[in-house]
Amino acid sequence: MSEPWYVELFSSGLYQDIVRGQTAAANRLQAGFVARVLDLPPGADILDLCCGDGRIAVELARLGYRVTGYDLAVPLLDAARSRATEAGVELELVHGDMRDLPFTRTFAGAVNFFTSFGYFDDGENEAVIQGVARVLAPGGRFLIDVINRDYLVARGSPREWHENDRVLFVGTRELDLPTSRSRATWTILDKREAWARREYRVDVRVYSAHELGSILVRAGLEPLAWYGNYEGAPLAVDLPRLVTVAEKAPAR
Repeated sequence: MSEPWYVELFSSGLYQDIVRGQTAAANRLQAGFVARVLDLPPGADILDLCCGDGRIAVELARLGYRVTGYDLAVPLLDAARSRATEAGVELELVHGDMRDLPFTRTFAGAVNFFTSFGYFDDGENEAVIQGVARVLAPGGRFLIDVINRDYLVARGSPREWHENDRVLFVGTRELDLPTSRSRATWTILDKREAWARREYRVDVRVYSAHELGSILVRAGLEPLAWYGNYEGAPLAVDLPRLVTVAEKAPAR
């Protein structure tokens, strides 16, 4: 039996090759946006859920936060560890599945960034949010960043491609309207191995704002703000991101 697509893709070195175009400046800008909208004091404990190679976690640590990165892909955790060492910051890095958070302590904030959500069926996706709510302290804030479903319907391109010094990437996508699942084929040609070809089927549940908001509310998290990009623009149908900041009710 084959592994789920997200295990295959994120455990492959090719994923890190695909995202090589993410610049240090973009990482700083995006982490600065996260810090600004979470509005937590320096030194606060933040959980970076599905931290990947640590590009946001490291920048949050630079800003003075105590960051725990959690991810299923061991190669990405190794990359995050190397990135933290190079930056001279400390990260706690934990291996595990986002559906099964092992933490007994709580966090002042949590981040789930860059569409690292929606990989499972509706029940399991909602359980992920409930798990985040469980490990947030009262008054804690959660930022979740996913593709804006309404943008995909109105403006989304069915095809994309880019290349760098290591790979040529071609992606095609179809949005299944009845299920709100984005089903894509990622074709990657590896320049270092005589253009060896790999394909991944990427299947992600996408959400509109009202639907994601309802899931957060059912988990005990009250949406506070919605954004359409990493510069802080308001959510709009012509902007690609659905970034939501929600708060767990303070203790009484």
